Amino acid sequence: MARGDAGAPGSLGSGARRALRLAAANQRLLILPVAGQLVTALLALPVVLAARDGVTFAVFARDAAETDRFYVDVLGEPRTTDLTFAAIVAAIIAGAVVNALVGGALIRSLGEGRTRLWVGGRAFVALTAIWLVGGFAGLAVTALGDSPYSLLLLLLLLVPLLYADYAVVLEERSLWAAMARSARLIGRRPGQTLLVLLAVQLLGALLAVVFIDPLDGADGIFPGFFGALLLAVGGLDYLVTCALVAIVLENPVSEP
Repeated sequence: MARGDAGAPGSLGSGARRALRLAAANQRLLILPVAGQLVTALLALPVVLAARDGVTFAVFARDAAETDRFYVDVLGEPRTTDLTFAAIVAAIIAGAVVNALVGGALIRSLGEGRTRLWVGGRAFVALTAIWLVGGFAGLAVTALGDSPYSLLLLLLLLVPLLYADYAVVLEERSLWAAMARSARLIGRRPGQTLLVLLAVQLLGALLAVVFIDPLDGADGIFPGFFGALLLAVGGLDYLVTCALVAIVLENPVSEP
């Protein structure tokens, strides 16, 4: 069978089937990204308490649902104190640690076909660094808004970082080697990568319509509605991780 055939290893059809098999066979792992979303939301609580007066659950839910936007808005206010600034930095750092733990466990478990909750010290440090860069870069992209520099920054970070955490965990690469692997894999499979990114954009927009927009105009928010948002975002994270793991596994390489 020719390499370009739909069922060939590394092809779009083969990768899609592998991603679906991973998602169906490892549903127990859905708890990991959902738990990660919950902890990340709770990390925003100290910032909400420091930046807002008269904090209610509705206020917390609105701010925690879009933390990047919330942090950028708070940093842009002239009355923002050093304590609030420190709380934002601490939340981003703690979020990077949480995502390294949860994301690394999910990637390794999917790759090995069994539950593995620790990726090892070297991989954990590399994953934390990746998520730290992503966390602060997310603030910069949000602050730039519709500026063309926003897209440029996003592309500059996307190429070396999109598959980097997967290469760190699944192929035991160093941080720099993983970033190089990410760039090569995007160049090797641009169609599959673009398809995943497009799906993320479309599903993200759907979640915004279903959950984020109602939160903006609500006077009171039922906790179950906020829980459903965390579950939906965690589910999307799970599906995206399955897709990217499948792409990496379908495209093994021998370079160091």
